[in-house]
Amino acid sequence: MTPVQFTISAPGSSNWVMPTYSISPFELQIVTTVTGTVSYNVEYTEDDFFTPSGCATIPWPPAGTPTVVAALSASTTSASTSINFPVRGWRVTLVSGTGSVKVQGAQAGITN
Repeated sequence: MTPVQFTISAPGSSNWVMPTYSISPFELQIVTTVTGTVSYNVEYTEDDFFTPSGCATIPWPPAGTPTVVAALSASTTSASTSINFPVRGWRVTLVSGTGSVKVQGAQAGITN
């Protein structure tokens, strides 16, 4: 996965970011920087984005409900976390507040 950086400043979810889930060992670092007063979640899914089940577009949203990363559930401050098990996608959801969340994500590992 190429390192990513984006900012969310209105309630809603970012686009899904798709890491290379086959890298072993899997390590994904997500850093957030909060400005103002917000509540946000970092979420992941293990749903497959690229094996269609009657969908017309690729990639498409995962079918299941995303799992919220416990360390960044209803978070209100700048933070960082690591996900060290394979996930198919991750995103940030700004739940409420006035302000923004700057998000940086990077995946460790070697691709061949």
